[in-house]
Amino acid sequence: AARCRLTARFHHVHGANVRLDASRTRATRVESFAHGLCFSQEPLAPGQIFLVEIEEKERGWCGHLRVGLTALDPQHLQPVPEYS
Repeated sequence: AARCRLTARFHHVHGANVRLDASRTRATRVESFAHGLCFSQEPLAPGQIFLVEIEEKERGWCGHLRVGLTALDPQHLQPVPEYS
């Protein structure tokens, strides 16, 4: 059965243009379009559902939001890739 974890947090390893709030539940891109990768703190379980919520957008940019999954542990991604 899929489990729902309402307190999911972002991993402390992330791209250079990402800022996390103190609770690591909100990620914000601070500049540019590159170096914006972030990861969940815990791996997803098979069949686990996850939610990506966009709370605000910045005008003046034309681009895409990419959401993906990886089997790699973010701890071993040094440096974090520029793009997904």
